Amino acid sequence: MEESSKYDVKLYAYEEQAKVSDYKSFGTVLENVTITDKILICIGPEGGFSPKEAEKLNDNGFQAIRLGPRILRTETAALYALASISYHFEELRCDS
Repeated sequence: MEESSKYDVKLYAYEEQAKVSDYKSFGTVLENVTITDKILICIGPEGGFSPKEAEKLNDNGFQAIRLGPRILRTETAALYALASISYHFEELRCDS
């Protein structure tokens, strides 16, 4: 967790966020991020983060987010997150 102090925005994909109606979406979080912010995203193992792991992440300043309404595989979640960040900063906000 010490390494995480170097980041401006600390997130973790939490499958429990996909199961509730009052959730924090990845898109909403990205709206408040600037292009110069350093982002750290933790993707859990198959089966997701345990409640104890989620609590530890929360205690260390991480925000739980959902990556859409479906639960993604570990291998897919990281690519989804990177593609979302790329789209948000490189395509959605382009000046063309």
